[in-house]
Order: sequence, then C-alpha cells, then structure tokens
Amino acid sequence: MPDLARARQRRPETASILDHVSEDSISIRPATAPDQNGISRLIREARLNPRDLDWRRFVVADADGTLIGCVQIRVHARGTRELASVAVTPDGRGTGIGGRLVESILAQEPGVVYLMTRRETAGYFERFGFRQIDAADAPPDFRRQYRIGQAITTVVSPLARRWIRIVPMRRESDRS
Repeated sequence: MPDLARARQRRPETASILDHVSEDSISIRPATAPDQNGISRLIREARLNPRDLDWRRFVVADADGTLIGCVQIRVHARGTRELASVAVTPDGRGTGIGGRLVESILAQEPGVVYLMTRRETAGYFERFGFRQIDAADAPPDFRRQYRIGQAITTVVSPLARRWIRIVPMRRESDRS
C-alpha cells in the first residue's frame, strides 16, 4: 500500500482524518454492532445499494476510531456469495485501503464469489481474480439480482446524465 502521506500529497486540497494517521494505525477488522451506522453512512455516501447491510457480514477499515471503508460478502437466497458494498471515504480513495479490504474478506472465502460492478471498474476487480461472465452462467439467485440492477441503472442513467452499465463477474478460489 502506498504511504498515506504520499497519497495525501497527491490530493492536498482538503483536510482529512488521513492527514493525522499512519498506515499502521489503520486497522482492517471484522465489523461490530456499533459499526452499523458508520457502514450505512459509507454506503449512502458512495451511492451504493443500501439493501441488506448487516454488520455481521462486513469487514471495515478503521482509522483511529473512524470508519473509512467497508466491504461485505452478501449471501443470496440459495447460498450464492457476492462481494458487495465496497466503499471507501473520498479521502481514503487511491491509498490502497479498498484493496486491503477486498483482500481481507476474500481471504476468508473459499470457493466461488460473484460480483456486480460498473463496467469502468471491472478491471480493478480483475486483480483479485474476478473475471467477467455472461449473466446466463451465474446462479439463478445472483442472476435475478443482476437483472434488478440492470433495470435500476437503466432508469438512473438518464438522471445521472451518464450511461451506467453493470457487469457480472466471478472468482474461483484455489482453496475451494
């Protein structure tokens, strides 16, 4: 992970909690019940799907008592596992915190994990072993959520004044 001071030097325009913490003081840990409000706040600020945010499935990044990132493994109706809710505060983006969160939660996941992401961020997740798949090759419970996501982005795209497209991805662990 890049040194946080160097990361902040690239974006000096705002003050941040990251100005006052070192890389060593950022802990990646399982979420606890008191983290629920912080997780919800991070997801809202990142404009991600706020559905099904149960702190028990999350791993968080904590900088001196302030949540600066989160990620979860969402379990669908038939047991399909999905990497979801990857969010980092604007000040923490580009510092490697998101990657540390994803690596941490995937290390606990033997077997297949799915992901829905915007087309422009698919390359980011390829470094964690995810590959784009055809939606028809996904399990029915994940495929259903993907179709719902497509419908929502079709409606939201004109409001956002940009074309939002999501892609399904899959990762198979060597530990499966």
